[in-house]
Amino acid sequence: MAKLVLQPDECSPLGKWFLAWLETNEKSMNSIAEKMGMSQPGLRDACMKGSVPKPSTVEKLAEVTETPLDFLKSLAYEVNLGNSPYKQNSRGRIQISVFDVAAHYKVLKAQFGELEPEDRPSNRDLMDAALELVKMGATA
Repeated sequence: MAKLVLQPDECSPLGKWFLAWLETNEKSMNSIAEKMGMSQPGLRDACMKGSVPKPSTVEKLAEVTETPLDFLKSLAYEVNLGNSPYKQNSRGRIQISVFDVAAHYKVLKAQFGELEPEDRPSNRDLMDAALELVKMGATA
């Protein structure tokens, strides 16, 4: 059976974030889909441009990746990528580049990676911090 490969140019903002998360955390889409209780093709479809994933899929992804649910909901349902990492669209919603958030997350994870596991912040705390850095206009 052919491996289903997902390319960033085929992805929604949620899918682009998820690909970056997989790479940063050295995980496979198959292993995450299994932990979520869904098929890999189903998870792949949820990450595609134009897809509107079920709320339960986004909730399971947040749980398995230890990522704030509100952040993933914003990627799945509200965020539009633009050239600016932080701005408001015509409806007053924040637009954030998932690449900027992922870059900050990767830097934070590396900085705290040398600490003992019990002293390290959780992945969720690191993602919250990365999102706040992007909102403040910081660059990774």
